[in-house]
Amino acid sequence: TDALTTSHPLTFREDEINTPAQISEVFDSIAYSKGASVLRMLSDFISEDVFKKGLQSYLHTFAYGNTVYTDLWAHLQEAVVESNVSLPSSISNIMDRWTLQMGFPVVTVNTLDGTVTQNHFRMVPPPACPWHSYTWIVPITWMTDKASGDRYWLTTSSGTARTASLPPPLPWWRLGSPREARVRGAEPGPPRGGQRLRGRGPDAALTPRRAKYINVTVALRTTRFLSKETAYMPWEAALNNLHYFQLMFDRSEVFGVMTKYIQKQVTPLFNHYKNITNNWGTIPSGLMNQYNEINAISTACSYGIPECQELATKYFRQWKENVIQNPIPPNLRSAIYCSIVATGGEEAWDFIWERLKKAIADKLRTALSCSPHPWILNR
Repeated sequence: TDALTTSHPLTFREDEINTPAQISEVFDSIAYSKGASVLRMLSDFISEDVFKKGLQSYLHTFAYGNTVYTDLWAHLQEAVVESNVSLPSSISNIMDRWTLQMGFPVVTVNTLDGTVTQNHFRMVPPPACPWHSYTWIVPITWMTDKASGDRYWLTTSSGTARTASLPPPLPWWRLGSPREARVRGAEPGPPRGGQRLRGRGPDAALTPRRAKYINVTVALRTTRFLSKETAYMPWEAALNNLHYFQLMFDRSEVFGVMTKYIQKQVTPLFNHYKNITNNWGTIPSGLMNQYNEINAISTACSYGIPECQELATKYFRQWKENVIQNPIPPNLRSAIYCSIVATGGEEAWDFIWERLKKAIADKLRTALSCSPHPWILNR
């Protein structure tokens, strides 16, 4: 990932790419995921209308031609100047920090004295190297349940935001960096705001915990709101990070407690989708709802919610009675297949194996690895 020492910048200068192999190496998850986040940040601080104006000018100018990233910055800068948008530096200087430097910053807000600092975020701190001098130009805004503050620009390694030392209730911070933030001086509470902002809560706490920036108890407290959450992005962010904790704890005495906690959080979500789909008889409306239904089934079954496992068993019985007609809804097949194999023992594994031999499918192949019995997996 972009937080490892093996990362690379989002963009390379032209003279650094000389072979086709080097071109292929550039287009990975960092290029696409981080690239989207950086462009979203850019659109936010210059406004979407100005961003569209500069982008349209850029596309019309270079239609059917070749271009480099500096051309995009130049056209966006023209739009910024024409629209009188105030920035601490040029578009090129701001964005080069994000595209030509590997990684991203972790921003620390001290709510006691208003100090704001930034450091290069890394999962594993490397030995002394030039990366320690990396700094970004970071747009920072804050809001409470009653008001929102002006944008503050962190242009050096540290600064002082006048509104950062507000009295309780403490503000919620929205940082321009595409990844993490850390708030010192108060423990994080339930994420508020829109779905995207709520999704940042668990992600912004659990990822720094993996890098040992904050205490694990404080990080996990940001997931307590999930029992009342039905939106896709908060759940997806939480589950992506909780998977790491599952891998760390699944062979320890802590995993029993963790299992009960996840069961408590996911049961309301499971019941929510059971109700809106008329007991799993219909498909939820909207793509995000369909994605989150998969999260609900997968998490509930993998953490042993009895009703979910009974649902998988019911589908298994129906399928055995008529092997030609698969009764499992296509969206749910990965999760249900896995639960069938995990709870059905040798009979279920053999059934899925026979289906795989007759219809090669990645979902069936992956499900075979869900058996908890080593002697079955070693066959």
